Amino acid sequence: MKRKILKKMLSFGFVDKTARFRMIRFPYSKINIGLYVTGRRPDGFHNIESLFYPVPFREILEVVEAPLRGRNSVHLNLSGLPLEGDAASNLVVRAYDLLASDFDLPAVDVYLHKVIPGGSGLGGGSSDGASMILMMNEFAGLRLDQADLEGYAARLGSDCPFFIRSEPARVTGRGEVLEAAAISLSGMYMMLFRPDEGISTAEAYRHVKMEGPPFPLGDLIGAREPHRLAELSNAFEPFARERVPLIGRMLDQLRKGEAICAFLTGSGSAVFALYSHPAEPPAGLSQYLLWSGCL
Repeated sequence: MKRKILKKMLSFGFVDKTARFRMIRFPYSKINIGLYVTGRRPDGFHNIESLFYPVPFREILEVVEAPLRGRNSVHLNLSGLPLEGDAASNLVVRAYDLLASDFDLPAVDVYLHKVIPGGSGLGGGSSDGASMILMMNEFAGLRLDQADLEGYAARLGSDCPFFIRSEPARVTGRGEVLEAAAISLSGMYMMLFRPDEGISTAEAYRHVKMEGPPFPLGDLIGAREPHRLAELSNAFEPFARERVPLIGRMLDQLRKGEAICAFLTGSGSAVFALYSHPAEPPAGLSQYLLWSGCL
């Protein structure tokens, strides 16, 4: 699979064959298995509780040394899905600048091929930013340990620390407090859908109902007790249904079928369904399919 992607990158002109140093990573996305907002914090954020699970629906991030530009300089090149905002606001650039405020870094050209839509709750931007921290740690020989890496990621954004490890985790605080979770969805089949319209995270939080999970999320084992997955919920679903009615229709249709469970992920607008076997998109939803495969 990676060979095919690399070949595609070569066809886009991503890989400079004359570059002395280069590095490529494939940032993961994530889903939320249950998502609860448990209260407002003094700093203006909210406390959440959720299980984050990595999904191999991935982007392409390449870093290439640019010695002619000297030090502490980054240039971002984008392809794939369009992004809102300028390059300076991108989490990849912000990750580099964050490290450059503490370290003398080599100048780099960065090539990001966007696959994960923004405003979908899949953490694509957060994953890109965390991957950039990991890459520059190795690229520049910074020798940051796990705690340091997660600390920088937390300064970058709430979901970013999860993508330093990209392993199943119970997530609390504003999203930066991680606890390894025993949950495994290995062997389960997933379909991921997204309507054309995204949802503003800030707007979603203004309308969210605050409550805790029905049982400790760290106890959930996943594939060995699938019936418990359906007992969970996403606190943002009621607003998402109101804001984008298609989301409600998607979830209703998926839950009436053979899916073990179906949830909104993050604050939306992507929706996923889990199955015990490979499945086809329900009638009328194939046009919204983002990714499907075995976990």
